[in-house]
Amino acid sequence: MKWFGHIGFEIQDLVEPGVYEPRIIDKPYYGDVERNYKTDKSSQSINNQYTLNNSISVICDPFLTENFHTIVYVTFMNAKWRPSSIEVQYPRLIIYMGDVYREEGGE
Repeated sequence: MKWFGHIGFEIQDLVEPGVYEPRIIDKPYYGDVERNYKTDKSSQSINNQYTLNNSISVICDPFLTENFHTIVYVTFMNAKWRPSSIEVQYPRLIIYMGDVYREEGGE
């Protein structure tokens, strides 16, 4: 299955000497969905936490190659998902999705 979505990177900007501020860069990418299924984590909380076990294969560009370690989310099915792991198989990057990504301040 083909995939189009956005990948969010958290980049540290130098504000003043010794002081860095995080900034999210959102970039569009194309790829292939290699696995497509989800699991439910039952817990004692009111809302169950959903986890995707999907993996997406994306062809690397220079930015992705240099910044794959800063990926904080991948969009899939109109939601942002935090990667559980990332595998480099150059020229592709395999991103395994995990829990729902929650921006600072909560959603």
